[in-house]
Amino acid sequence: MIPETSSQRCIKLFECIEFPTKWKFSKNLINNISAPDVGFFKYNDIIYLLTNNGDYLKIFYSNDLFGDFTSHPINKKSKKIYSRNAGNIFIRDNMLYRPAQICNPSYGYGVALYKINKISTTEYDEELIKTYNPDWFPELTGCHTFNICDNLLITDGRLRIKSPNMKQVNSINGK
Repeated sequence: MIPETSSQRCIKLFECIEFPTKWKFSKNLINNISAPDVGFFKYNDIIYLLTNNGDYLKIFYSNDLFGDFTSHPINKKSKKIYSRNAGNIFIRDNMLYRPAQICNPSYGYGVALYKINKISTTEYDEELIKTYNPDWFPELTGCHTFNICDNLLITDGRLRIKSPNMKQVNSINGK
């Protein structure tokens, strides 16, 4: 597990001892970095870490999750409209996709979906293929997570508070 440790200026890796309640710190993967919403995945036997620093997408790679990570050449020139990850990188129809947060007009406003056309230790290219604004559910004001695992889609939403039109809905934790 790689939790959010941006405020500690590092990317930390934890190992599961007893799922889901017992975790052990393993190592700092990268130090001296503000790295929110780190995503990682393995592709062509390389482990990639993707994060951002403001408007800049940052990529690091290694042959081993427990090894040393190298800064990708794109880190010097990777300004993106939507750089902050919104979920895991996933494969659909043999193509890689990266969901990203739309943080304008507000943090967690919507989700942008990028298709990764090329990724290696020397190259990276992606194209924006779709944006999802918070208009797919009544009273929604934001959506900043988009995860796909197998055939399951996991997303979130931010609702307006104290609206006369709000209706209670059942959730995992009650109403």
